[in-house]
Amino acid sequence: MVLLFAVAPRLSSAVPPAYTIEEIGSAEDLLDPKAINESGVIVGDCVPRDTLVHSAFITREGKTTIVPPPDGFTHLFFADVNDKNVVVGTAIGENKSRVVLYADEKLTFLSKAGELPLATAIANSGVVVGIIDREDGHQNGAVWEHGRTTLVKPLEGDIASWAFVISATGKIVGWSAYSKGYRLCQADLSGNTIPLIDNDKWNRFRSMRPKAINPHGVVVGSSTAAGHYQACIIAEKVFAELPDLPKNRLDEFIYFLEKHKRAVQQSSAYDINDDGWVVGTCTTPVASVACLWIDDEVYRLDELVKTDEKWLFHSAVSLNNRGQIVGFGKRDGKETVFLLSPILTEKREQ
Repeated sequence: MVLLFAVAPRLSSAVPPAYTIEEIGSAEDLLDPKAINESGVIVGDCVPRDTLVHSAFITREGKTTIVPPPDGFTHLFFADVNDKNVVVGTAIGENKSRVVLYADEKLTFLSKAGELPLATAIANSGVVVGIIDREDGHQNGAVWEHGRTTLVKPLEGDIASWAFVISATGKIVGWSAYSKGYRLCQADLSGNTIPLIDNDKWNRFRSMRPKAINPHGVVVGSSTAAGHYQACIIAEKVFAELPDLPKNRLDEFIYFLEKHKRAVQQSSAYDINDDGWVVGTCTTPVASVACLWIDDEVYRLDELVKTDEKWLFHSAVSLNNRGQIVGFGKRDGKETVFLLSPILTEKREQ
């Protein structure tokens, strides 16, 4: 088993390291990871097998703990964990939901009863963002801070808003809804919004779903056009698509790709660290492959892992500044969650 150390050097190289691998939980747990923080704490959901109760999980120092929903609720979802090991999630019951915090093995309610919220992210400052259902059937983005709920205003003339991610500097990114779709917007802690990109580009990017933001304000996600998903990045209001895997890196799928001349590869980006490393997945009609993007290069994670065991890496969902990556795939044919930890050398340490 790979040990999770409390303090570790960050990676400085633009070349991906080799990785060791650790299985998280067991195949019977059916874990669905969502986030990893700087100390290697992993959080996510636990898919039920023979019960209607949907629990969450937290993995720390190699130990996985299943966290059941609080009394009166049937579902608990963990969405994010900050670097102070405070977890945010949502407890859901019949006609009710509450934002919850999990710290020191205790669940506490953050949102007020009756708000019908969904938590999406937490900053190191403890500020939480998410979504609240309105009585008119629409939604508003929300900010929870110091026991106070602040609604994120839609852009002028729009009807609804969503808050998906928050940076270390308090920049919130989400959607503002209008009659033809969604506009990417950014908000401050007071709920004031401005467009994330220029007005004339709204239509092109209205379907981009922001998934993560780093302290430099760089946003990653996936855009959709004509049913095609493409991993993308926005920095300083400049949009770019992340590269696909070359066909020679998809050897086991090459026959299928050659047979179908149209572009059949799709991709999704799920997280970005301070150095701009991005993780996600590249998908063909026959398989999904976990990927790492560094600068303008894309790498298959299975090309970077040193192991004699039979693993398939389907998706990478989160990474930290130490280069650790969490995702899900198969080990010896059974679905499971993996944690990759870089093999550090003196040249790679800062």
